[in-house]
Amino acid sequence: MAALIEKFAFPLLCAAFTLQPVGAENLTVEDIGGWRSLVTLPPSKRTKVPSVITFALSGGTRASLIIFRPADIRVAPALANSVTKNITATTAAIALDKNALLAVNGGYFNLSNGESTSYVVLDGVVCADPHTNRALTENLRLKPFLPQIYNRSELRFLKKKGSRGGATTLKIACHDEPVPDGMELSASLQAGPRLLPQLTAEAEAFVRTEAGGQKVDSIGVGRTAARTAIGLTNDGYMLILTVAGKGQDEFSSGLNLADLATLLKNLGATEALNLDGGTSTTMVQFNKTSRQYDLLIGRKTQTRVRSAIVVGENTQSER
Repeated sequence: MAALIEKFAFPLLCAAFTLQPVGAENLTVEDIGGWRSLVTLPPSKRTKVPSVITFALSGGTRASLIIFRPADIRVAPALANSVTKNITATTAAIALDKNALLAVNGGYFNLSNGESTSYVVLDGVVCADPHTNRALTENLRLKPFLPQIYNRSELRFLKKKGSRGGATTLKIACHDEPVPDGMELSASLQAGPRLLPQLTAEAEAFVRTEAGGQKVDSIGVGRTAARTAIGLTNDGYMLILTVAGKGQDEFSSGLNLADLATLLKNLGATEALNLDGGTSTTMVQFNKTSRQYDLLIGRKTQTRVRSAIVVGENTQSER
């Protein structure tokens, strides 16, 4: 991967703990030996608040990275409206509704009507099902690929069977993969393709050969674009990464999926999942001074989305 980290920008982030830069510049992505290589963070300074790093990649691409331990901090999928279907909202509006400190956009949906093309499970209930999306199910070009599309990768929130508590384990899995014995699915957010331990773009029909031999790359797997992704580390951290270029025009700048996977691997992720990207890519953070959500990555007029991942929780004093 040829991209260089040219400079680090660490603005004052009011709702999260801001990590301090090491001071090195012009690092290649291959020089990164885990997310800790970007910061100095003595163990005594760690807090149960999400940490945020913002940095710049060559070619005008900006990146924002959220780092936290799901064991310590609330994280969950969310819908713009978990009861009424086909409703969209900005990522900031979903964050506000869920009282979150930070949020990013989530899974795929139809831009025309907001209908989800990804499964979303909330509190053990399927709240978004691609089988009900007629634009998907009745698309003759996609019919041969529907089994692969329905089985795309998802982020799962698992808990011990019969437990009254929240999710205890996060896992990335194909939708049809059985839930481990003794566990039950508390929530999930489907997107794809899986990035780590290997890229599964063809297996999940993001790259496919349609009737007549036409090769389709539906999300620009091999092209640079704005991206949203999550990564899980072996030592219990979750990484949420957004990258985008100025203006965030489709395919103008950002990363292709192979480079996105490399970046997440070098940051320390052993499992990683791509989420919806392009103009949907958005990361917002609650600012307790202005009592509004700052846009860390995204379009100034935020794209309305169907789902999101929300992180942390504001206290009453912050709201």
